[in-house]
Amino acid sequence: MRKLVIAPHPDDEILGCGGYLLKSKYNKDEISWLICTSLLPEEGWETKYIQSKSQQIEKVREKLGVKNNNLFFLDLPTTKLDKYPMSFLVNKISKVINKFKPEELLLPHPGDIHSDHKIIFEASITTTKWFRCK
Repeated sequence: MRKLVIAPHPDDEILGCGGYLLKSKYNKDEISWLICTSLLPEEGWETKYIQSKSQQIEKVREKLGVKNNNLFFLDLPTTKLDKYPMSFLVNKISKVINKFKPEELLLPHPGDIHSDHKIIFEASITTTKWFRCK
């Protein structure tokens, strides 16, 4: 089965459904991972810290069995997703969904208190409308 986990931030995939993803790996499912936000130098993050986080993401990718070509980044600034129009986010996420063509989506909980999580849930669920997934 093809599964796509959509994480607003790197670590949300583990905190939200890490055990399920490991079980999916064990079952030989094809897992894809979309990380929506990134630490960006123009947002004040130091290069050394960004590199450290990139190395952590790579370790998690390997542990989850996500192939290199199944790891996607939107590279949006963390905690600023509310600055983007919903249509922009829907378009970005739709491109990944249409490329990977998952049979199952793993999303943040819609009732999560973190605004980035709520926004990514809304944008992701909107992409599942039949006319967006071709």
